[in-house]
Amino acid sequence: MEQSRQSPVEYKPGAYRPLLVLFLLAALIPLYLASRNIAEEQLNDKASQHLTRIYNGLSTTLARHTYLPALLAEQNTVKNYLSDLADGHTTNPDAVNRDLEKSNLIAGTSEIYLMTPTGTTVAASNWNLEQTFIGKNFSFRPYFQEAMQGKLGRYYALGTTSKARGYYFSRPVYENNSVIGVVTTKISISDFEENWPGEEFEFIVTGTDGMVFLSSNREWRLRPLEPLS
Repeated sequence: MEQSRQSPVEYKPGAYRPLLVLFLLAALIPLYLASRNIAEEQLNDKASQHLTRIYNGLSTTLARHTYLPALLAEQNTVKNYLSDLADGHTTNPDAVNRDLEKSNLIAGTSEIYLMTPTGTTVAASNWNLEQTFIGKNFSFRPYFQEAMQGKLGRYYALGTTSKARGYYFSRPVYENNSVIGVVTTKISISDFEENWPGEEFEFIVTGTDGMVFLSSNREWRLRPLEPLS
């Protein structure tokens, strides 16, 4: 009886190509994942360094002016002027206005102004300008209310008179342990934005209300992170 013979396996070009592709994918995927992880770590490191520079730069900019309201609140010209007003005396504000104007110029702040316990501005560094703060009442501002409670007032806002963004520091003026007024300095931080070196990252700084008050992107400024109620 003739023994049956099996025909040899016929080789077909490309028959093993799918297996080869799977093998290559299995070998490349771990390399890809490892490379992606390294790239993400490098990006996170860069972003963290960038954030640190922004934080340090902004903190330094603001810290330079924290002392000023407290210093001015101890000036005799300021105390005497407020005391005279509280006693109902008519006092010429020229000397105080010029002192505030000079201090504002030396310190490089935006404005410095003096308010009574009711929040009415009675002296200001911009006393001779058309949009002077003199006569304006800012009792609704949180920085005024904090100062009247004996605290260092800190607040960021868009000026109702100047229409310019600024950061505010305020201090109470004391006479015989009673608050007789509030000194406020306004700092423009737009220079911080404009002079920040262009890099691959954009940044925003927000308040507790989620409002963007500082950003390297002009279109993001004064916009909320979430819809307003």
